Amino acid sequence: MRKYTVYAAKALILLVIVIACGFVFWACSSDSRPEKTGDISYTVVPENEVPEELLKLIDERRETEFRLSFSEGENLYLVVGYGRQETGGYSIQIKDLYLAGDVIYLDTELLGPLPEETADTKDSTAAPWLAVKMQQMDKTIYFE
Repeated sequence: MRKYTVYAAKALILLVIVIACGFVFWACSSDSRPEKTGDISYTVVPENEVPEELLKLIDERRETEFRLSFSEGENLYLVVGYGRQETGGYSIQIKDLYLAGDVIYLDTELLGPLPEETADTKDSTAAPWLAVKMQQMDKTIYFE
């Protein structure tokens, strides 16, 4: 009788592990992106065209990863920074930027330097950030 109890306990533990792994796999693989309901017209803003007050906020945060929004007049700026990198040569790609109901959805990706690039760690791009400008909207912002 005791032998069957040990087998039952092991089977139960195995079942719990399988269920937990299945749940983790399902949660990680499900697409959590909000459903697109509209397009957003935007412009990637070069550093020399970013409002001075926003540049100060970026400089305060640029050493660590950050996300921020900034309103000025009829413009809304979304800024994404990836913090200090070991070398220069990094860039940021916009994967998606769209409306999802009452949400502005922005998904970006950090792209590493090309293998043949050798960049100095003091390069200003060693703490890459990207600013986009769009028409002011009273929406929640979701950064991916």
